[in-house]
Amino acid sequence: MKFKIAKCHVALKENRAALAELETLASRNRTLEINLCLAKLYQDTSFDRAAVACYKVGFHRVLHCF
Repeated sequence: MKFKIAKCHVALKENRAALAELETLASRNRTLEINLCLAKLYQDTSFDRAAVACYKVGFHRVLHCF
């Protein structure tokens, strides 16, 4: 549900609100799609280190699927 709310914020160009919504999710509950969305939001708000960390987590989850 929080991801759907965050997607609505993104559609309205409210990146900070979307970021705040997604950050409330525990890291183990984040799917690949959520991690990639978080990375994009961090990148848009100039949090480059956090963006790289989210991309890494997403990449590792993809590798574990195979």
